Amino acid sequence: MRNDIITFTYYANNYEYDFIEKAWGDTDIKGTLGNHLKEKWDVLVSKLTQARKECDNPFVRNLTGTCLFYEFYMMLDNRNKGTLNRYIINKNKFRQ
Repeated sequence: MRNDIITFTYYANNYEYDFIEKAWGDTDIKGTLGNHLKEKWDVLVSKLTQARKECDNPFVRNLTGTCLFYEFYMMLDNRNKGTLNRYIINKNKFRQ
């Protein structure tokens, strides 16, 4: 039995470095939407990198890419969440 929540959670812990390109495809990713999504991701990565440098708190220093993925997801509008959800579910539907 496939559980989409578990599939999403596993993916958030093991996403590809180029998941934005793969999920939104060539058409969307080369234009304004692609730049917008990549900028969102880059801002999150920069924030995490800076926080790790400036903070002695072990919790902050141990934040992972999974945390970034969840934050990125929550920044998306419903249409783009749907695009990412479909990509994740379709990509992983034969693994369970």
